[in-house]
Amino acid sequence: MRKLRVVGVVFMVVVLVMGISVLAMGKFPDKKITIVCPFGVGGGSDTFLRAFQKPLSRALGVPVVIVNVSGGGGLKGMIYAAQQPADGYTIFEFTTSHLIASVLHRSKVDIFKNFDILARVQHDTSVLWVSAKSKFKTFKQLLAWAKKNPYRLTVGGTSPMGYDDLRDHLFARDFGIKITFVPFEKGSQAKAAVLGGFIISHMEEPLAIKSLIDAGKGRVLITMSPKRLPMWKNVPVVSEFGVHDYIGVFRAFAIKKGVPADRVAFIEKAIAKAIKDPSYVEFTEKTMTNLRPGYMPGKAFVKEMGQEKIMFTKVAKELGYLK
Repeated sequence: MRKLRVVGVVFMVVVLVMGISVLAMGKFPDKKITIVCPFGVGGGSDTFLRAFQKPLSRALGVPVVIVNVSGGGGLKGMIYAAQQPADGYTIFEFTTSHLIASVLHRSKVDIFKNFDILARVQHDTSVLWVSAKSKFKTFKQLLAWAKKNPYRLTVGGTSPMGYDDLRDHLFARDFGIKITFVPFEKGSQAKAAVLGGFIISHMEEPLAIKSLIDAGKGRVLITMSPKRLPMWKNVPVVSEFGVHDYIGVFRAFAIKKGVPADRVAFIEKAIAKAIKDPSYVEFTEKTMTNLRPGYMPGKAFVKEMGQEKIMFTKVAKELGYLK
């Protein structure tokens, strides 16, 4: 009987220890979580993350650290994130640039193949604008002229063979016109070229040109959004012309494939909670990134990304960027 009691006590101790171990292993997160930003400090993605950092930390219950790994148009950061352990402690912030990289097969590491998509958080709006001195007062005038004069409509942008290039040509294809894309190293150079009369137009995000429009130096002709923007109610949207491609720069989160499902679900819930944080809401208002809904759950966003990839792939083939 004594031996049986000893065995029983030992058994209970083992069960207790195992239970404590399981509980310890099951606690997530129990240390800081790192977000990899694939672009430099001070850029759009970095600024967004700095604003989202504390709200997400509060939602997760642990510190959030941002690591900038820039280079290769965002590819170095993606490769770095893919090399980290699949334990849920490294989140990757990605943008439209990584979708285009997948379209053009620029890296063996791919946002679709190597990551699980957590959520889209921001979805910017693109607008086509011209100088206030331009002869084109409305988009209808510009469109009619462009149809009669193939390739004479110049549209400035950055990233040749990148997002701006493909987006602008997708826009042109939707409206049945031919454009000439003029690449610049920086968006500020494209703006200067429009104002100086060297090119006709430029596709940009509202915040980047609002001061020019308010100062009477530029004129917005059309926006790629479902509804008219509150500050430019007199400017038509593409849907009024029968076009329903609302392409715009997005910022989203992904995590390396292989992370346990319960940890992925925990982070997804934290992101959904963080976007409602008053400090982040205030940030979106100041930066005009709230002009249309930004948040979209991972599963729905993967589907939308797949549709965009198909559209961009067609344009890339038409331009000869893909065989």
